[in-house]
This record gives sequence, structure tokens and C-alpha cells, in this order.
Amino acid sequence: MDLWAMLLKRVFSIQPLNRAIAGRWIGHMRDGRFTHVSIVKASPIKGELQIGWLAACRT
Repeated sequence: MDLWAMLLKRVFSIQPLNRAIAGRWIGHMRDGRFTHVSIVKASPIKGELQIGWLAACRT
């Protein structure tokens, strides 16, 4: 997976998934918010990076 991410970044300029952004989206779900115009601009959630990594490990 790491080699694939490096290839995508170097050859195609595709950035890897930011686990904190995934964690932010999941964190907002507990408040009943499932959609955002821009998740990057949504308010940060405490522990969003850890939430994102935990979700990635569970899949």
C-alpha cells in the first residue's frame, strides 16, 4: 500500500487519503451530520486523526 501511494503521488500527483479528514467526517456523524459542503472546511473534531486511523484499520 505504501509503495502504491508513493507511485500515485510521484507519477500522477495524486495525494494519499488524509486520515484526519476521514476521522472528521466520522466524528461529525455522532452529531447527526452526514454530509458537508466541504469536509475540509468543517469544524475540527477532537481526536479526528486517531478516529481516521482506527476506521482505516477496521476495514
